[in-house]
Amino acid sequence: MFASKVIKPFQDLVKTQVALIRFGHVKERGPTRRGVNSELYLTALPVGSFGLELSQIGENALFDGQDVATAIRQIIQLIEATAKGEEPFENESENVPKRNLTNLRNFLEVIASEHSILRIESGDLGIEIPEANVTEAFERVNATTSEDEKISITGTLRGFLLDSGLFQIVDEEGISISGFIGEELNEEEIIAYDREFLNRVCQIHLCTYTTTFKTGKRKVSYELLGISSPK
Repeated sequence: MFASKVIKPFQDLVKTQVALIRFGHVKERGPTRRGVNSELYLTALPVGSFGLELSQIGENALFDGQDVATAIRQIIQLIEATAKGEEPFENESENVPKRNLTNLRNFLEVIASEHSILRIESGDLGIEIPEANVTEAFERVNATTSEDEKISITGTLRGFLLDSGLFQIVDEEGISISGFIGEELNEEEIIAYDREFLNRVCQIHLCTYTTTFKTGKRKVSYELLGISSPK
C-alpha cells in the first residue's frame, strides 16, 4: 500500500521535470507532453531495510535516460532544499512550475504521514532526511498558495526561443517580461507571431501564476497565451 502511494507522486515529479528539461515548459493542467519515456517501474525491494528500487525500462529507455537522470537529480536537490529551510526552498523553487510544487507536496505528505525518514539515491547523488525534517518540509510546501490570472497588456514583442520554449516582451513602461510559451501554441503560430509582431507594439495575452510562500515572499511567472494587433 505504501509503495503504491509513494510511487505515483514521485513518478509525477519526474514526468513533469523531464518535460521541462526536454521541451522547456509544461502544462499547468492536464497530461504532460508525450514523446519522452520517463516511466519508472518498481524493480526491487532492497533486502535488509524497507525501500523501493525504481528503474527505467522499455523502448527508448537508453535514449531518454539522460533527461530522466537529470530530472531526478534536480528533484533530489529540490527536496533537499525544501528540508533545509524557507530560504533554500524559495531559492530552489524559483524555476519550478506550479504543477511540480503540487507533486512535491503530495510526495512529502505520503512520507510524513508514515513518520518515515526519506532516503533517495541516484547514481553518485543521494540524500537522507530525518523524520522531523520530512514533516517540516511537507508543512513548508503545504503552506504555499498559488493563484492564476489571465491578463492582456500592450507591449513590444522582443522574440522567442523555440528550443527552450521561452518568450520575451517589453511593456509600455519599458519593463522586460519573460516566461514560457503556452503549450497550446504550436510552432507555426509562434513563427507567424514572430513575423507579424517582432519589435512591434501589440496586444499580448498572458496567464500569470503567483506563488506565495509561508514567509510572504511571492514568485510570479508568466505563460504566453497569444498575441493580437493593438486595440
